[in-house]
This record gives sequence, C-alpha cells and structure tokens, in this order.
Amino acid sequence: MSAYDTAARDLGQRLRSRGVARVATALAGGTGDYQANRAGIKQAMEALGNGEGACLFFATGHGNVAGFHLDGDRGNRTLSPGELDRLLDKHCGDRPTVAIISDCDAGVFLDSRMRAPNRILIAASAKGRNSYGAKMSDRYVNFDRCLMGAIDAGAATWREAFERTLPCVQERETWLGVRPSEPQVFYGAHVANLALPAGPQLTASLR
Repeated sequence: MSAYDTAARDLGQRLRSRGVARVATALAGGTGDYQANRAGIKQAMEALGNGEGACLFFATGHGNVAGFHLDGDRGNRTLSPGELDRLLDKHCGDRPTVAIISDCDAGVFLDSRMRAPNRILIAASAKGRNSYGAKMSDRYVNFDRCLMGAIDAGAATWREAFERTLPCVQERETWLGVRPSEPQVFYGAHVANLALPAGPQLTASLR
C-alpha cells in the first residue's frame, strides 16, 4: 500500500475512533470503499449524502499547478480547484467544510473560487513548491505524518492542528536540506475555530 493510501486509510480510522459514523475512502490500491479516481470520489461523496454536521475532504498524492493528479483516471487525470469547488458545493453545501490537499503546488486550491465563509482550506505546500520531506521507508509523506501527529497529540481545532503541523514539517525539511514547502491555510469567517470531531457529527470523503 502506498504512503498516500495508508494516510487516507489511517485518517479514516482516526475519525471512526472519534465517533464519526460516516467515512468513505477512495484508495488507489483497490482496498478502500471506492477507487481513487474521479468517478470513485463522486460515488463516495454521493454515498455519504447531504446530512447534517461538518464535511471533510482529504486528498493526498501528486499534483501540480493545474490541480490534483488522479492516477486511476483515463484522459483528464487532473482534479482542478474549480472542479473540487463544484463537488463541495454540491455535496457539502453550506455546512462547515474542511478540504485538505496534500501534494505539490497544493496552494492552487486556495484560490478565490475555493474560498468561502464556511470552509477551511489546508494545503500541504504553496503554489510553486514541492511537498515531500519524507524517506522511502516512511509510513506517510511528511505533511500527512505531521498533521496526524498533531491530531493524535490532542489538537482541539483544525486551526490548532495546522499550527502544530507547521514546525513538524519545517523540522523534517531542514533535516533533509530540501526547499521549504510552505504549507498554506485559509479559514472562512464562519469556521475560523472549527473543532475537530469528538462525536458522530462529521462526514468524510478521503482519497
């Protein structure tokens, strides 16, 4: 299983352990609920429905300035910011929404189309920056490792989780001697201090 599939699966398990009843994973290795392609992501979000509570979208893998790369797709393999914006509008609506994109050039997802008062947008790297800082033997890529470490360490809000993630990412990148990835974040006015799930109130679709 790739580091990307492992991260999606493990974050899903963390959410379930916190009482989140509805979690769907789309994994490239075929071991998730759905395939990690455009159709599988749409199926996962449709299956979760438009219920109450917050909405989480987590995607980890490869990307560039055009968007997130979908290895399992034929033809157009890029999930663009505009396409993700439409998916979140359709399936999350006005609910509190957290979108986490963990790839190179992830900052492209913080553009004006994606910014809304009910959304938190977390990007593992700035536009024009690579996101890595991991060794081949690591369970996760660096940003995913640090984010889940922040959650495990007791971060109460998504803001706190991101703020705890930053020094962890920077420490590994300094140790490896690589160019900083400069993770980015946007907090919508209505969700600036949105709490991490502590009960069955979060819908999650994970890549």
